[in-house]
Amino acid sequence: MKKRKLLCLILVLSLFLTACGNKDIKVEDYGSGESSGKSSEAKANAGDSLIEMLGGKELSYSNSFNLGDTACEMNVNYTVKDTDSLCIYNVELMTEDDVKENEIVKKIFGETGKAIKTEDKSLLNKDEDSSGIIDVINSICSANSDPDNTHVHEAVPWLDEDSYYVHTYEGKYNGLDYQLVVSYCSKFNQMAVALFPKKYSDIVGDPALEDCYMSYRDGNVYLYNPGLHTVNLNEVMSDRPNKCTLSDEELINTTSKTLKDFLNVDYPPESISFYSNANSLGIPEVEDPQKNELVYLNDDIMNSDTLEGAVRDGYDIPVMYTICNQYIRTGSPYVESMVLQSGDVYLNNSGVIAFRASTNYIFGERVTENTSVLSFKDAMDTFVNESSQDIDPKELSDNTGSLIIDAVQFVYVPITLDDGTMQIIPSWEISIRSTSRLIAVTYINAIDGSHINTLSAEDLGY
Repeated sequence: MKKRKLLCLILVLSLFLTACGNKDIKVEDYGSGESSGKSSEAKANAGDSLIEMLGGKELSYSNSFNLGDTACEMNVNYTVKDTDSLCIYNVELMTEDDVKENEIVKKIFGETGKAIKTEDKSLLNKDEDSSGIIDVINSICSANSDPDNTHVHEAVPWLDEDSYYVHTYEGKYNGLDYQLVVSYCSKFNQMAVALFPKKYSDIVGDPALEDCYMSYRDGNVYLYNPGLHTVNLNEVMSDRPNKCTLSDEELINTTSKTLKDFLNVDYPPESISFYSNANSLGIPEVEDPQKNELVYLNDDIMNSDTLEGAVRDGYDIPVMYTICNQYIRTGSPYVESMVLQSGDVYLNNSGVIAFRASTNYIFGERVTENTSVLSFKDAMDTFVNESSQDIDPKELSDNTGSLIIDAVQFVYVPITLDDGTMQIIPSWEISIRSTSRLIAVTYINAIDGSHINTLSAEDLGY
C-alpha cells in the first residue's frame, strides 16, 4: 500500500483542527479582557525577558484550596519558553466577505486557473491529484463532522454546505501543474487556503523522487516504511547540503510577502518562525534547533541508511503556531491543537513552492511590543485566592471527589473587551482534573491574574 507522505501527515495532525471543530465554541467564550480589579496586591512584573518576569525558567507551584465546596490540590511544574518580546495585538474576526476567492485564484494561477467541480470530477485521487490537497480537504470535512464527504486517499473537490465550503482549482504555478483549495467556515469565521503541486517530483525535476518528507528542529526526518525510521540529515547527508541558499531573513520576508500578496493577510512578524510546528509530533525542545528541511526521496531510498539518492531542497516556515514563541488558543485547546492562523510555507531558491494557511482573524495594530506580566507565583496566588472564585465546580462535571491541577501552560488567547473590540493577549491555561480525567480548562489573564473563562469537559468535547 502506498504510504502517506510525512509532509501530508503533518497537515492531518495540525491543519484545520483549528477550523470548524465538533463543538461550537465561540471566541467570546474567553470572556472579557477587562481586569476584575479584585487584587490590590497583584502587580505586573517588569523585566527584559519572559523568564525574568516570571521568576525563572523552571517554575513550580503547590497549594491546597477549595473550588466552592470541593477540595483542590495544585502541584504544577512549568518550563518557560523564553522571549524578549511579549506583544498584544488588536484583532477582528474574519468574515466570508474577507475571502477574496476569485482574486486568490487569479493571483496564483493567472489565466490558467480552472475550477474542479464534482460534475467534472467526483473525487480527487492520489494517482492523478495532489496528495497534499487531498489531505487538506479531508481535514476540513472531518473537522466539520462531515463523514459522508471524508475519505482517505480521495477527496471531494467542490462542496457548498450550510456552514462551510470547499472549492478546488487547478492551474499552472511557476510553470508546473498545481492544485489550490479555498475554504471558509462560518461557524468559526475561518478562511483556509492551500496550494500544492500535483507531483512533488516536479519541484526537483526528478520523476523518481515522488515523496516529500520534512525534518524537524532536532535535525531528524521521521520515515515510515513500514515502521518508524529516524534519520539525522546532517549525519547521513553531510555530503549533500540543502540546495536552497536563501538566508533566514529572505525566508521570513518571502513567507510574509507571499501570504500578504496571495491572501491579503498580514501575519505578525512575531508569528513566523523556523521551528514551531515540531510540537505537532511531540518532538522535544533542543538547545541548537535546526530549520525544518524538505527532503525528496522514494520507497527504495527510505530503505537506505544513508538516503542515497535523496535531495535536500528547501525549508518549511511555520506560521501562526506561536506568537512571541508562545502557543495560541482560540477555542477548545485539546480538540483544536494548533490554533489561530496555523500553517506552513515551503520555499526553495525559486520562492514559495507550496503553502497552507488558515485564519480566524484579521490582525490590526500591535498595541504593545512587550507587555509586563505577573510573576508565576503571583499569578498562581491570584488564581487560587481570587480567580478560582469565578469557577463553579458544579458546572464542570458530575465529579463529587477532590480535584487536581497538575498542568499549566503560558499561551495567547483572544478576548473581547468591554467596547466590543478584540485583542489577543498572554494568559495562563490551567488544567483541572478529577482523579481519572480532565474535566475543565480555565484561563487567567497573565497581566493581572483575572479570570478570563473556563471551558468544561463538555466544551472540550469530552
